[in-house]
Amino acid sequence: MKRGATVLFLFGIILVSNYTSAENLVPRPPMLSEITLAVDEELGKIEKALAETAKMFALTPFKGAEAEKILSRLCSISTYFVDCCLIDASGKLVTIEPEKYKSSEGSDISKQPHIITMQRTGRPVLSEQVKSVEGPYAVAFVYPIKGGDGRMTGSVAILFQPSAMMEAILASKKDLDSIPVRFTLIQKDGIILYDANKTEVGRKLLSDPLYRPYPSLVLLGRRMIEDKSGSGSYEFRVSELNKKVIKKDASWDSTISYGNEWRLIMIHHAIPSNTTGGIAADSAAISRTFTDLRELAAVGGLRDLVKTGNYTEMTNILKSFHDNHKFLYSIQFVDSDGVVRAGYPKTNSIVGYDFKKLAMPEDERFVKALKERKRTFFKMPLFEGNIGNFTMEPVTDGDKFLGFVYFIQVITGTW
Repeated sequence: MKRGATVLFLFGIILVSNYTSAENLVPRPPMLSEITLAVDEELGKIEKALAETAKMFALTPFKGAEAEKILSRLCSISTYFVDCCLIDASGKLVTIEPEKYKSSEGSDISKQPHIITMQRTGRPVLSEQVKSVEGPYAVAFVYPIKGGDGRMTGSVAILFQPSAMMEAILASKKDLDSIPVRFTLIQKDGIILYDANKTEVGRKLLSDPLYRPYPSLVLLGRRMIEDKSGSGSYEFRVSELNKKVIKKDASWDSTISYGNEWRLIMIHHAIPSNTTGGIAADSAAISRTFTDLRELAAVGGLRDLVKTGNYTEMTNILKSFHDNHKFLYSIQFVDSDGVVRAGYPKTNSIVGYDFKKLAMPEDERFVKALKERKRTFFKMPLFEGNIGNFTMEPVTDGDKFLGFVYFIQVITGTW
């Protein structure tokens, strides 16, 4: 049931306070949607390449120089492919590329679950991660080859490591390093396929000794396996080197392809409870925050730091502002070119992000504000999830526009 909402009219906008209802719906985190789509598209590209190759082998012998040439071309499509192979109707590996895996030719893989499924259904199959006969743990994407009479004569497969695929996808998102989130990819059985900490890849989320001391993580892991999408919080260490236990927020979505399901999880430091619910309940504190932001934008010190490019000192000033207004999610500075140059706290800031690249649809709001160069207020989804109320104050040097100093108040909810 909803709690009452307090409405405050201030500086020409309406802000909502103490809105903590479970019915408060927020959009799916944009960055999670972006990477989920990228994974789906990448698997789609692999499927297309396999389909084209399968057509070639409808008329080409599985053994010989021509077969090796076609497989070599298939394997050259991506750097994260381990190998490409041809499998005959009995389930034996006939031809493998590249050369270093040819010793596995002749191996019988007919008992592997994905081969059994593909032969039974006659449809492409993406396997779970397995120990391959070639050596590494990987997944196989296998595609049936059919002759002119429609009968299956064998299959073509690509063996690849999901961790390497994820690294390639994330590396292609050039602004991702500016956004304080990280990603994990797991199978539906809880085996970790990708994590920035490579020592966690291959571990079982629900049973590995590393995770057992953190019951909230294991409990959330069960939800991730049961539910195709959602969000929640858990406690875990900061990193492999930093053993301090902190609370983290996680949102997840699914990619369901060719008989397999993966969960893509986006992780962010938990939002402090004193920054949620729209704005602080103390209207005097809110009014003072707006006044202080206008004064901060007007003082010569901030202007001089922009002109000299001393963003380290600017970060210190933003920290002092945040210390005096702790209910704010973050305070940041974006220059006239659309690049975020400073922000505090670091975990809630996107320093280095370039809005003018329009990497996300929501970036249009910032580009519009940069063109208009005047005080502005708007609401939009945060990359890491939830909704942000943005209050932006222009910083100028005479008639020259230098950028905006802005703060964010977060509205939490479910999606």
